[in-house]
Amino acid sequence: DTVEMKGEGFEAFVNSGAKVKAGDKKTLDKKAVDEKIVPTSLKDIAEKVGVNVSTVSRALNDRGRISNEKKLEIKRIANELGYIPNESAQILAGKNARTIGLLLPEISSNYYARIAAVVENELQNKGYSIIIGQTNFIIENELEYIKLFAGKNVDGIITSALMSKEILFEASRYVNLKQVPIVHMEPIISANCDINNYNFIGCDIINIDNDYGVWLAVKHLSDLGHKRIGFISEYISSTIRLPSFINAALKCKLFTASTRSKYNFIKLGKERFEIGGYLRMKELLEEKDIPTGVFASYDNMALGAMTAILEKGLKIPEDISIVGFDNIREALFFPTPLTTISPPVEEIGKMAVQKLVEKIEKKSQINKGQEIILKPKLVVRKSTAIFIKS
Repeated sequence: DTVEMKGEGFEAFVNSGAKVKAGDKKTLDKKAVDEKIVPTSLKDIAEKVGVNVSTVSRALNDRGRISNEKKLEIKRIANELGYIPNESAQILAGKNARTIGLLLPEISSNYYARIAAVVENELQNKGYSIIIGQTNFIIENELEYIKLFAGKNVDGIITSALMSKEILFEASRYVNLKQVPIVHMEPIISANCDINNYNFIGCDIINIDNDYGVWLAVKHLSDLGHKRIGFISEYISSTIRLPSFINAALKCKLFTASTRSKYNFIKLGKERFEIGGYLRMKELLEEKDIPTGVFASYDNMALGAMTAILEKGLKIPEDISIVGFDNIREALFFPTPLTTISPPVEEIGKMAVQKLVEKIEKKSQINKGQEIILKPKLVVRKSTAIFIKS
């Protein structure tokens, strides 16, 4: 059997000493390929350097008495031979796997993709690898992933997902039995969950002050003279943003507690992202008195809402001002650059990694938790303007 080999990868293989058949085509003996990919062992390194296996082991693990010159030589040879440490063996020997489980509800959205990127970069800088789990906002999936991470002997877990009584219990059991720390980033709190239990379960929680962020958005529109301010969302994000919107609307006197039920500018639905914003905005535009300002629960919904507004022949912000939440990269390049609330995504990710690694490496206060609340900020662009009564 032969395998055709082309390009730079083939040239590198040839230079490494593999035997190549003669002929016009660059082909490689399959047996040579199979032999070439046999994993390098400590014995291989020892024979190459001319030392015993225990010396190689000590050098690679920075342990024992061995000269710095010899240690560097062993590491260089190990690298040249493509040596890969056996993590399972290291775990059995009582060493950390230096692996972290990251649990996210999704990675398709811009927000969670940014969270994942920040966390992974920070962990890499600290010498940790990462396993990512995606739950699709399903509690049962979260429970399964926590058990999966436990089976993989991860050193710690970072989550940004739903938080329920079941998750609190499982997290508590994992922290106490396995002594593995967990950090929650901006959890979505379910109705049956008492967030005050965070200190009991020993998990740190890093939260964004959503009430403050939504208040910034509503107050910005109110200060511009808007009194009919709409709210559009899908069901998942509304669990966080709708209560905050109602509180902000009451503070800005858009309605009172007694007139809240008659306020027709709140539209929710199952559709998410741009299509959700588009459909909810079309519903707002069907009202007898349409809103002059709109707060979308996140930027992707704001983009869909903009499309619906422009389709209706209205202008942004002359006819309708709109504010989003998340400050995604694309917000600056929307049809009208979007005014939005900017959460400190990078700070959240870095702090989550910092707190987790501190607990792993110092092995202190693993069973104690704290809540840290970070403030978002308002980024004003061209999608909002002073309301001018026609």
